[in-house]
Amino acid sequence: YLGIVVPYANFVQDEMNKLIRIIIIRFIIGIFVSLLLIHFFVNIYTKQIAENISSLRQLANGSIPDKISISGKDEIAQTTEAINKLVDNTNELTNRVKQIEQGNYHARVRVKSDDDQLAISFNNMAEKLIDIEQRHHEQLRMREAESDLFEKTRIAKDIHEFGVNALASIGHFLHAQIGVFYVYEQHSKSLKFQSSIGIVEPKNKVGFAPGQGIVGQVAQQDETLRILNDIPQDFYQISTGAGSGT
Repeated sequence: YLGIVVPYANFVQDEMNKLIRIIIIRFIIGIFVSLLLIHFFVNIYTKQIAENISSLRQLANGSIPDKISISGKDEIAQTTEAINKLVDNTNELTNRVKQIEQGNYHARVRVKSDDDQLAISFNNMAEKLIDIEQRHHEQLRMREAESDLFEKTRIAKDIHEFGVNALASIGHFLHAQIGVFYVYEQHSKSLKFQSSIGIVEPKNKVGFAPGQGIVGQVAQQDETLRILNDIPQDFYQISTGAGSGT
């Protein structure tokens, strides 16, 4: 038999020291790895936050940034998604404003909700611009009609030619093919026929008293325009250079 004597106290102490060293080394490695992971994720979040802040600053300064790529579903990713929606809405609004600048007043912005005051106000503004443009066009056309009427009537040599020229000018702007011109005579207190365009001269050349017939009613009520519907097909006898008919 071979016997070896080992001091128990020294053996235990050595093993404990080895175990402590292993624990310390693993602890240091764990801390180092944890710090690397923390640094990695902090860089990712810091980069996303910096991109969000940069985009918001550009929007605040009036410029439109590019959309930001989204990774994850955390609160920062949700913030990035909201910023991207804001960028899309700003792009849409800018494009519609450019269309209106180019004269397309029918451009509209999509209303995202009942609380979307910007889109609602923009669309209301576009409606008002259309109304303003129509009124402006009507005013220009009215001025053009007044100028044309003045130019055509000032060269008339008598009341008959005055009526023909006036009817031709008014008919052009109202797209009317026929018309009759009456003059009120003070001594007879009646409306006397003077001239016409597009139709045979009326049989009633005696005239109309104020309030008599449509002509007298329009004159008595001082109406500028009266629109008549359901007129019989044979009511007018139209006359042209090639002949006449109803």
